[in-house]
Amino acid sequence: MAAGPVVRVPAGDGFTTRERGEVRRALQYAGEASGLKFAVVVREVGGPLRPYAESVQAAMEDPPRSVLVVVDPVARGLEIVTGARARRRIDDASCDSVAAAIVRATGEGGVSRGLVMGLQQLGQIAGPPQRRRTGPPVTG
Repeated sequence: MAAGPVVRVPAGDGFTTRERGEVRRALQYAGEASGLKFAVVVREVGGPLRPYAESVQAAMEDPPRSVLVVVDPVARGLEIVTGARARRRIDDASCDSVAAAIVRATGEGGVSRGLVMGLQQLGQIAGPPQRRRTGPPVTG
C-alpha cells in the first residue's frame, strides 16, 4: 500500500449537499476513467491515521483494485492507500504528489475542492482500464 508521511490538511466543518455531490461525481469519474474502485472517508479517526486507512481499504469491495483517500480534519491528516493492483498504476510517488496537491487545493477552496481535484488526478494517473486480449495473437 502506498507509503508516505501523513500530510497535514486544514480543519473543515463538513460538506454541503453540493460539495457531497461534487465528491460523488469525482469518485465516479475516477472509477470510470480507470476501472479502479475509489472511496473517500472524512472523519475524526482518533488514533494513528495510517493503520485506520489500511484497515478500511482492506475491507473495501475489491481491495487489490481499490484506492482510498482518508481525511481526518480534526488531526489535520490525509492518507492515500492503494491496493496491490491499483499500486501498479498509481505508485507511491504519485500518491505523495496528489496528497500535496489536495492539501494545496484544500487551503484554497476547502476539503471538498481538494478531494475533487485529487480524485480526478488519481483517475488520470491510473489511466484507462487495461483490457485483456481475447482474440488470436497478432503475427507479422
